[in-house]
Amino acid sequence: MAEAGEENEAHVQAKLVTKLKKFQTQDAPFSLPIHTGSNELNSLLTSLLQGEESKEETLNFDFLINGEFLRSNLKDFIEANNLLTESEIEIEYILKEDEPELSQTLQHDDWISGIDINNNNLILTASYDNTLSIWNLSGECVFNIEGHGMAVKDACWINDKTFISASQDQTILMWELNNVKKTAPDCVNVCRGHAASVDCLAISQNKLKFASGSWDKMIKIWDSKVDRSLVENGVNEEDPKKQKLSDKLKAAPTSRTPLVTLSGHKEPVSDLFWKTNDELVSVGWDHCIRMWDVNTGINSQTIQANKVILSTDFSNVNNLIVTGSVDKFMRFYDPRMEEGTVMKSTLSSPNGWVSSLQWSPSNENHLMSGSYDTMVLLWDIRNPKGALADLQRHTDRVMCVCTSKPGYYLSGGADCMVHINTVKKSHNLSEE
Repeated sequence: MAEAGEENEAHVQAKLVTKLKKFQTQDAPFSLPIHTGSNELNSLLTSLLQGEESKEETLNFDFLINGEFLRSNLKDFIEANNLLTESEIEIEYILKEDEPELSQTLQHDDWISGIDINNNNLILTASYDNTLSIWNLSGECVFNIEGHGMAVKDACWINDKTFISASQDQTILMWELNNVKKTAPDCVNVCRGHAASVDCLAISQNKLKFASGSWDKMIKIWDSKVDRSLVENGVNEEDPKKQKLSDKLKAAPTSRTPLVTLSGHKEPVSDLFWKTNDELVSVGWDHCIRMWDVNTGINSQTIQANKVILSTDFSNVNNLIVTGSVDKFMRFYDPRMEEGTVMKSTLSSPNGWVSSLQWSPSNENHLMSGSYDTMVLLWDIRNPKGALADLQRHTDRVMCVCTSKPGYYLSGGADCMVHINTVKKSHNLSEE
C-alpha cells in the first residue's frame, strides 16, 4: 500500500474490459489515480468511445471489480477488499440501467395480496375484499370479479386467456376470459381439497400443472387444463363487468381432484415455485426449504433455515434460489451444490419482513423485493451493500411484487394500492 504522504499522487494499473461488443475499447492498461471513482471512469470511457456509434447517445456505465460494483473510489475498494495496489486491477464495465419510474397507481377497496401481468399487458390482482380485478396499463379496471367467499390470497395467469385464484375459503378457482362476448371471465373449475386457507400458487414451466400451498401444511398438484363442459353461458345483463357467479359455481365441477398431495411441512406453507416441470420447491413457517419430486411425491431434499420463511423464487438464468424471512434477510442458495445447506450470500432489507420476492426474467442479477417496512426495492446481487433502486413506497405493508414481464415492476400492499413502475430500456450484457 502507498505511504500516507504519497496518497494524493498514488496511481494503480487497471484494465477496462466488457462483454458488450458494441462498446469495447483498446485492450491496454491505464494508470489511474487511486481516488478514481465511477464518475471519473465514466468520463474516461465516454472520451474513448467518441467517434463510435455511441457518439449520439447519452451513455452511463456501471463498473465492477471481482464481480462487485464500485460504489466508492478505487482506494476505498482496494482497502475494503484487501487488494494489492501493485497488481493490475481488471475493471468490468456494463451499461447502467435506467431506474424504474412510477407510471400508474391503481386504487382498491382492500388489501392487495396477489398480482400478475400477462403478455397482453392485463394486470390481475387479488384482494382481501374477496374479489379479483383485471386492469389495463391505463389504470382502467376492465373487470371486477366475484366468486370467492373469503379473502383472495393469490392469483396468477396460466396463459393470456386463463388464470387461477386461491382463497381463505379453502378453494382454488380456475377462470377463463370470454374474448368473444367481452363479458366477465367465466369460472370454469373449482379445485377443492385443502382444509385451510390456500395462500400461494405456482404454474409449472410447461403450463400443464399448477401447485397450491396452504395453511393446512399441505401442497397439492393440479391439472391446469380447464374443463368448460358444465359451465353455463348466462351473463348478468345489468352489469357484465361485475358479475356474481354463485349460479355458475353450482354448474361448474364441484370437486377437481388433485393429482398429487405433498405432505412434509410441519407448519403452514408460505410460498413455492417450480424448479423444473417435475421438481417443486416450497418454503414455510417451519423454517424449511423443501424440494419435491412431483412424480413420486417424495421430499427429496430439505434445507433447514433458522427463521420463518415468507417468500421464495428461483431464477432459471442464474440457477439461484432466494428466500425472504421474518428477520429481514434475503438468502441465496445454489441447488446444484451437494451441500445445499450452505448459503451462497445474503442481502438485507432495511427494517421489515420480506413478504415477496421475484427474480427478473431477463437479467440474471436483478431481484425485486417487497417488505413490511413499506419498501419496494430493486436489487443487483453484485452490489451486496445496498439496493439498486428504491421504487415508489407504499404507506403500509407490501404484500406482493411482480416483475415477470421485462420492464414492468408491480407491487401491491395493505394500503390498498398497486404501483406500476416501468423502465424505458433494460440492457443485457450480451447485447451487441
